[in-house]
Amino acid sequence: MDDQLQFFVKTHTPLIQHELEAYFKSKKQEATALSPHLLDSLTHIEEFSLRGGKYIRSLLVVLAYQLASGEKKAIYKIAAAVELFHKYILNVDDIADRDELRYGGPTLWQFYQEHFSQLKWSDYEHHGRTFAEIDGVLMASFVTELVRTADFSAEKLLEILSVIDQLMYWQTIAGWQIHYFQNNERLRNASETEYLKGLELVTGYYTFVAPLKIGILLGAKNDQQRHELTHLLTEYGVHVGRAFQLQDDILGVFGNSKETGKPVGNDVREGKKTVLMQYAYRHSGEDDQEFLEDICGRELQSGELERVREIMRASGALQYVEKIAQDSIEKALAILDKLGVQDSKNEVNVLRDVAKFVMKRKK
Repeated sequence: MDDQLQFFVKTHTPLIQHELEAYFKSKKQEATALSPHLLDSLTHIEEFSLRGGKYIRSLLVVLAYQLASGEKKAIYKIAAAVELFHKYILNVDDIADRDELRYGGPTLWQFYQEHFSQLKWSDYEHHGRTFAEIDGVLMASFVTELVRTADFSAEKLLEILSVIDQLMYWQTIAGWQIHYFQNNERLRNASETEYLKGLELVTGYYTFVAPLKIGILLGAKNDQQRHELTHLLTEYGVHVGRAFQLQDDILGVFGNSKETGKPVGNDVREGKKTVLMQYAYRHSGEDDQEFLEDICGRELQSGELERVREIMRASGALQYVEKIAQDSIEKALAILDKLGVQDSKNEVNVLRDVAKFVMKRKK
């Protein structure tokens, strides 16, 4: 991680975490008077939310806000809301993908499943998912409350809630559904264009564009600045988002579980028709095609992940995806050169570092 980005992360992450800790402390006091089970849920949600992660989305809110010359400390409450929204989305994603590990610890559904198993509840798998879903409902309500109580005008807060509804709920769900249906079709029928469309909706807009837009909306001094920054950073976000997800797909097969904090090979098991998988299939021999068709969507046996890796390397799939990601980063960096914000050179440099970091990250 480059020095300016590292300094930005170390400076602002603790302030976002402080907002979350203060919020959970308040909510736990409320829960104490209602139900011990509600208090337990809050304890588990807090641990899950603060356990780890890169805080990319919440930090981008702060970064865009400062880029637009915003100065209120209340931005950290909005950033905390965005971070909590992300943890809410991860919980839904973990349930859908049946991921058992997140940031080096059990996912919420896995924690509850083990908890109810120890209590010897019948159908503990169902109860585990149910309680994780209940916690998700709580997390979603917390996001709205954090935004609603932040120290900005009511008009701006309504705009932020609209961005969350449109770019973080609506488009993310559209992208998820595209990928979900694609996960359950034959590999030979999968479309790279369709996969990239879902990727743009989920990662480009949800991870980058929406947080940047929120920061601009709150920090812009006038409509012209707001329009110009939103236009350019939307382009930037789409390109960096594409590279981010493609790199994530690479780590999903070639990464290290100790570094990524989640099991490697899950994308293959879940049947995800990543560009890696599609390209490898289209550029392999018949035996390897049959193997990839069979392996995509089932549990991996000993040695099978390594064979998937070998096919992806030999077919040129790994190099192909790395090139698409690198081209996307270069386009994003070129867009930053168009930003006419002389007083915010540091923030622009951090955005450059973010784009470069996407290609270097190991987790």
